[in-house]
Amino acid sequence: MGSGTDMKIRVMELPCERNFSLPLGFVRAAIEGLPLRAALGAGPEDPAGEAKSEISLYGEDENVFVRGTLSGWLEVACSRCVGPAQVAVDEDLQVTFMPTGAIPEEPGEPESETEIEDDDLELYPFDGETIDLEPLLRDQLVLSVPFAPLCDDACRGLCAVCGSNLNDGDCGCEREVVDPRLAALKNIKL
Repeated sequence: MGSGTDMKIRVMELPCERNFSLPLGFVRAAIEGLPLRAALGAGPEDPAGEAKSEISLYGEDENVFVRGTLSGWLEVACSRCVGPAQVAVDEDLQVTFMPTGAIPEEPGEPESETEIEDDDLELYPFDGETIDLEPLLRDQLVLSVPFAPLCDDACRGLCAVCGSNLNDGDCGCEREVVDPRLAALKNIKL
């Protein structure tokens, strides 16, 4: 069982299965630069989340195939009220590690001997001897954050006039929404 600190696996150990409990510091570092995390103004002691991963690895030719799951939770800012929102992480992992020199070139560059189809799995490079799962797990944590996370489906957000959190109660501001194209009609007297 991996401790979360050593996420490197030697190719000579394949096939194998590993379980990782990702440490709080790893999770925090993975999501630290995200705008939805920065909006919280979270300090180093604030919870960032927890995650664990169960992974199976096997090799075929010079490629290594990784299958597994990543589960847990992350804390980011709610897209409506900017308060803390806990986001569930439940990701299936299916990636291929290829030796660095065998990864196909980007489109528009000269073709290599290996052809990759659109439906192929995600590719990660490795040095031919050691698989480093840290970039894969870090990327998956970042990708698991939804575009607009919510603290609650019924979140009322912030007042557009004064900025008060409407989940704490009504602020009393008049928030009548009038289409600016029709605002002139408001002054017509019949």
